[in-house]
Amino acid sequence: MKKQFIYISILLFLIITACNDIFVMDISDSNVELLAPHNNLETTISTNTFWWNYVEDATRYQLQIATPDFIQTERLILDTTISMNQFLFNLVPNKYEWRVRAVNSVYASEFTVYSLVVDSTPDLTNEIVILYTPTQNDTTNSLTQNYYWGNLYNADSYNLVVLHEAVPILDTTLTMVSITLSVPDNQGAYSWKVNAMNDISETTYSERKYYIDTTKPSKRTLISPTDQSVIIDSLVQFVWNSPPITGSSEYDSIFIYSDQSMLNPVLQAKVADNQYDAILNNKMYYWRVRGIDKAGNRGVFSDLWSFELNAK
Repeated sequence: MKKQFIYISILLFLIITACNDIFVMDISDSNVELLAPHNNLETTISTNTFWWNYVEDATRYQLQIATPDFIQTERLILDTTISMNQFLFNLVPNKYEWRVRAVNSVYASEFTVYSLVVDSTPDLTNEIVILYTPTQNDTTNSLTQNYYWGNLYNADSYNLVVLHEAVPILDTTLTMVSITLSVPDNQGAYSWKVNAMNDISETTYSERKYYIDTTKPSKRTLISPTDQSVIIDSLVQFVWNSPPITGSSEYDSIFIYSDQSMLNPVLQAKVADNQYDAILNNKMYYWRVRGIDKAGNRGVFSDLWSFELNAK
């Protein structure tokens, strides 16, 4: 009965997936309502949040910015596709047009176009420094990071501050917009912030957080099928134990082989918990598991266990 339920569930999943691929809503006639910057805006602020309303049944949005417009284009400044309805971007003083269209796997709407003029000013007070890397809430096992942020045309220098567990470990002034730095072997919570300066003004700080985790996940303990056992059901349930997590979030990878050399797994899967079900053919199998965390640290493999499948 359990095997029948699983087979039926797989069949239903395949049918639903196929239907979802076939019945994609046509959004060709949809209109993307642009919200900000408003049409024909003239501003001295070079850092703008381009913002629009979501469109029903759209999965992505294509945003383009050109100067001076899309008819007599001198330069395409930006062409990006994102899933969100906001995008922060720095511009130099000039005349621009920006446009957005909604997209899904099959269809795309028409572009909605707005005009924008950015005038020059030495005042940095209302500007924002856009931070690029490390990204917000990134988790990594690398002690070397490339700090990179957006350039402001009216800035002379930038102040970079790096903190570990809220304690400053670096405070430096730079004329460039990127620097690669290594920190001591000290995992934990980090943050970094940057502001821009010139002779008469400065921006507020833009700040992001990230986490360094250099600890490998602990070794997993296999439970079933037990080593050198004989299984008489083609639906095999693999179960193992994972020690408590001490660092960033983890998942497990299970490897199933048909030979003890472990060169080519017949099955490899990413598992969120400590159990995995697989339908296999009659033969000898070997299996093992290891943990991998969000930072990319790979734990040692569990012991290698074997079992023979001899289903009726």
